Order: sequence, then structure tokens, then C-alpha cells
Amino acid sequence: LLASSAASDVYKRQVYNKGMEIERAIKMLCAENELSISELARRMNMSPQALSQKIKRGTFSLDDLKTVAILTSTKFECTFELADGTKIKL
Repeated sequence: LLASSAASDVYKRQVYNKGMEIERAIKMLCAENELSISELARRMNMSPQALSQKIKRGTFSLDDLKTVAILTSTKFECTFELADGTKIKL
């Protein structure tokens, strides 16, 4: 039980940190493109509140991130990197 609890705590920290990374990236993309979070939300066909919650929780899907990339004229890449350095793009 203790090991399970420790693993759960590590997972929660990783999710929190990933959420913070996504929040920072989204805010940087908006600033670079002179977009407000509200305007980005409108362009994503969601309410500003819904987007703010996604940002706060870090609950973006790959499709959400691809949409943000399109709307901010940026390139989004997602890859797995194997121990030998081989990269597998999604």
C-alpha cells in the first residue's frame, strides 16, 4: 500500500508539472500571437472558462494541442524516444 501511495504521489506531481508546462506554453503562444485566452477559446469553439480549466488542469488532448498549434501558426510535434535514441513520431 505504501509503494502504491508513493507511486500515486509521483504520478500526481508529474501531472501537475505537465499541466504547468502546458499552461506556460499556451500563455507564451497567446502572447506571441497577441491572442487572449478568451479569443483562443472562441477559436477553439469552447468557452473561456472551459479553456481556462483545461489549462489549469493540464487536460489537453493531442487534438487540442494540434488545434492550438494551427491557431497560433506553430508546429506541434509529439514523439517517443527509445533508449537507443530512435524517435517515433505520432
